Amino acid sequence: MSWTAFKFSLIIKLNSYLIFIDSIMRGKIIQFIRAVCFVSLIMSILTFISSCIRDGVEECQLEDRSLTVSFTYDRNTRAFITFNMDEVKKAVLYIYDDKDDYVTEWSLENPVFNKEYDTGLILDPGQYSMVVWFNPDAPYQVITESLGQVGKTCRSESQLMLIVPDDGCIRDILPPLLHGSIFNAGIEKGTGNAFAIPMSLNNNIINLTVNGLPVNDDIYEFTVSDNNGHYTFDNDFVDCDHFNYVATMKFPVSTKAATNNILNASLTVLKLAGDRSARITLENQTTGQQLYPVYDGQTDDLIDLILKVNPENDFKQTNIYNITLDFNADLTVSITINGWRLKESGNEIL
Repeated sequence: MSWTAFKFSLIIKLNSYLIFIDSIMRGKIIQFIRAVCFVSLIMSILTFISSCIRDGVEECQLEDRSLTVSFTYDRNTRAFITFNMDEVKKAVLYIYDDKDDYVTEWSLENPVFNKEYDTGLILDPGQYSMVVWFNPDAPYQVITESLGQVGKTCRSESQLMLIVPDDGCIRDILPPLLHGSIFNAGIEKGTGNAFAIPMSLNNNIINLTVNGLPVNDDIYEFTVSDNNGHYTFDNDFVDCDHFNYVATMKFPVSTKAATNNILNASLTVLKLAGDRSARITLENQTTGQQLYPVYDGQTDDLIDLILKVNPENDFKQTNIYNITLDFNADLTVSITINGWRLKESGNEIL
């Protein structure tokens, strides 16, 4: 082969190689472009999925942060010793919006103090009022207008009442009734939405001790007459008919031979208040003789008597009243309330 032919053959081969390399490079570029497009597509899909997951997490967080409540009670008050939490069988939470309209309710069996309860309620952001009753069932009853229909029941229309028998006498021991409320409770999205609701007791215990009566087999009746059996959801009194809390007592068989016998009775009544009145009487039910008040004009207003022996009495803090009636031989009587003795002459306190 001549030199010229050799050079011509080499040029043709080199050109073929260059064409081959160029085709390879072009393919790689196309592949690169395809890879870039694929990666971009994957990133877009991942971004979309991430956004969906994030939105889902926010919704989960909202559910996890549903309304949580706890109930508190000041154990330092003298009221605390008047009831046992084992007697509290049920709590009902009523929720109202910023227009005072009913929103929903939630109930709990056997509530305890200072424990957080997740109600599972998801409330729209806004301001709410919350009202709690402990033991709202019989002998108590919640009465409302169209309870359970959203937007139709106002807090101001909701009430709780004591169910009084037809004879107007409460003879059974009343279970403890407690009320609690908070107002302007702000519900926000993504926050804890936890609220502590302070509770107050709506009962008083009146313990009566009678000294000096002659021993017999008669039945005696101690009565407190009041009209304190009806409340708003703000725990204010609502006018109702007067009725009687009644306890009966007899001299113990084992002490009938003694000369210093004592009659004892205890009544659980609904709350007393300094600006109200409650009448007390003691009667020999067997003979029909009224023993207290002894004479016309003698004070039988329990609230008046309490304030006479202790003008500074705090009815919200004092829930037990120990009353002693000491009868003399002529059946005149002196009165002691929570250790303070009241003289009939000028109502002087000893």
